[in-house]
Amino acid sequence: MPSSPGRKSFTPKAFHIVAQGCREAAHPGLWVSENLNPERVAQSSCDQKCLKNMLFQLVEPFQGSLISSTITQGGAASPLTQGYDVQPLRGIHLTASLLVRPNLELLSFGFRHSPNPQSEAQMTKLPPRTLKKQSFLLSFVHPNGAPLHFVPKLTHPTLPYQHQPAPFCPITSPQQRLACQKHPLSDFRFCFLLVFLLLGATLSKSRAADTIDNQPPQRSAYPRTMQKVSSDRKSLGNQAASGRAVKVGAATCIITPPVGSWQQGAGVTRKGERIRDQLEANALYLTDGKTPLLLMSCDLVGLELSAVKPIRDAISAASGIPARQVIITCTHTHSGPSLTRTNYHIPVDTTYIQQLSLKLTDVASDAIAAARPAKVGWGKGTAQIGFNRRVCWADGTHTMHGNTRRPNFAGLEGPDDPTHLAIFAVDEADKPIAVVYHNTSHPTTFYGAGLFSADYPDAARKLIRRELGRIPVLYLNGAQGDIAMANQLKPQREDPEARLERIGKMLAEETLRLYHKAEFHSRIALGHTYEDLQIKVRLPEPKQFEEAKKVLKQVEAGEKISGMELIFAFGAVQLQERYGKQPVDTMPIHAVRIGDVALVTQPCELYCQFGIDIKRRSPTPLTAVVGLADGYCGYCPTIAGVLGGGYSSKPISWARLEPYAGYRMVEAAGPMLNSLWNEKNPK
Repeated sequence: MPSSPGRKSFTPKAFHIVAQGCREAAHPGLWVSENLNPERVAQSSCDQKCLKNMLFQLVEPFQGSLISSTITQGGAASPLTQGYDVQPLRGIHLTASLLVRPNLELLSFGFRHSPNPQSEAQMTKLPPRTLKKQSFLLSFVHPNGAPLHFVPKLTHPTLPYQHQPAPFCPITSPQQRLACQKHPLSDFRFCFLLVFLLLGATLSKSRAADTIDNQPPQRSAYPRTMQKVSSDRKSLGNQAASGRAVKVGAATCIITPPVGSWQQGAGVTRKGERIRDQLEANALYLTDGKTPLLLMSCDLVGLELSAVKPIRDAISAASGIPARQVIITCTHTHSGPSLTRTNYHIPVDTTYIQQLSLKLTDVASDAIAAARPAKVGWGKGTAQIGFNRRVCWADGTHTMHGNTRRPNFAGLEGPDDPTHLAIFAVDEADKPIAVVYHNTSHPTTFYGAGLFSADYPDAARKLIRRELGRIPVLYLNGAQGDIAMANQLKPQREDPEARLERIGKMLAEETLRLYHKAEFHSRIALGHTYEDLQIKVRLPEPKQFEEAKKVLKQVEAGEKISGMELIFAFGAVQLQERYGKQPVDTMPIHAVRIGDVALVTQPCELYCQFGIDIKRRSPTPLTAVVGLADGYCGYCPTIAGVLGGGYSSKPISWARLEPYAGYRMVEAAGPMLNSLWNEKNPK
């Protein structure tokens, strides 16, 4: 049938969708990539908006959303969200990214567009954006690889978009999405659920069922979807099972300081008058006989590189593991001992650091001595425990926190990252050895409360141990420089203990959910590399430095000056004294591969956007950016943060790095990670 003037016909394509691990921290859940390969079905007219809405309806029953899409013709690509007035195309290739509800164990599915042929006269009378009769094909793939096909009887007549928005209306807002709930695809949803249930017990577990209050854990019989599918952007390289046999050891010890010791706090001058819960150091040792790696998580605010280096050397001397194969991280609890000078009135507790070195050396030796043949698993999910805390105002200034109900509130400066990633080690009898989990926020529940506490990492740790036994549990904090537990956009009063319980339960439940779903490997790829970046330091302006010295003289004279004025004054003077003669700092960056998991460690309170950028350039969707590791270099803001000013952006001793520091870190991390994935045998 010839096409009408100005309208071309094209060959519809078969839609095939493959579940992938989520590639963007801002979009938790299952990342779905779609490629439409040529398949002749019939001839029809259909423009880009037609195709876009077909994609919307495909994902809508699963409470998902269309993230991005691109249509290509003759080598030229354009987003589907643009150019709705283009004429129907011939020989198109469509690529789309869909986000599907996270708790679905997504298989493969697709649908085929089979329009009703119409005469040339009829076609010329129809609006350009007209959807023809449809039939849908569901294609499921069972975890064992057996294909299952299901064709629901779903058709509807030709309906011009502008005359009747349902059932194929564009979904661009929550209101429109709600309006589209009741449409013929409700049958589609029912069919999916029916087939889903027929898959049996292997697909019956849901997020709600996997809580810490359930019976003892039983790992799922089917593999986690994200582990079974390659990346849509880059190959995951060697599969986990293609590595070497691994041995794992773990150990834990108490590192709580004595009651009466100074507490860490830039704006609060207090001593710890009691112990609410114990601070711990948890160590995990992995080796494949070629690459030894020791990860340590300490319930501390941070350790300066000058303190970390002697500890690494002591561990190396006691155990034989190379010092640079030891990565010491801190959870950043603000209810621990004074370890970095951020308060004019509080000294660094050097006695505690000396005792800490002995304890960490012992726990590292215990972990290495306990190494035995093991299996390792992993998983990725979502737990929203942190929100961006940098508030922008109408005059262009930015502050750390603020009343967002004020009329001059202009939005938040950056994103947050609810990604939750976990690594699990069990012995050959499937008995848990250790758990490592990663999320992003500031542990400040008891800031300045005069007590010692590990904060929410301890609350989660206790619940995980209730389920799995008293094993070492390592918490790795993320790019949390501008992230806090309070939601600035929805401020509410919450009792500290209630907040601690809520966040701890959230972290534990998601960690255990991933544990129950994990597939464990006795042979994994293990790799490690590092680089010491030399970063320029921002010194205070001469005027700022002179004014800061005057403020400190007033304090020495007995005047009462507190709050941000004293913080900025002391921070500026200390910055000039420490780095005035040589304004350069060393920032150790590590890239670690554990199976399909990538860890990038860095010593800063990194702004969240940088963490997201590193993940985007990673060869694996299972990537975590770990902060406060192998030293402490203070805050690392974005250019927007530097221009906005305020605490963590204005140059002081613990916010000293040049404006490009975070960007250099992103540029360094990408090649390091890719080198580990591209090596045949990672070292």
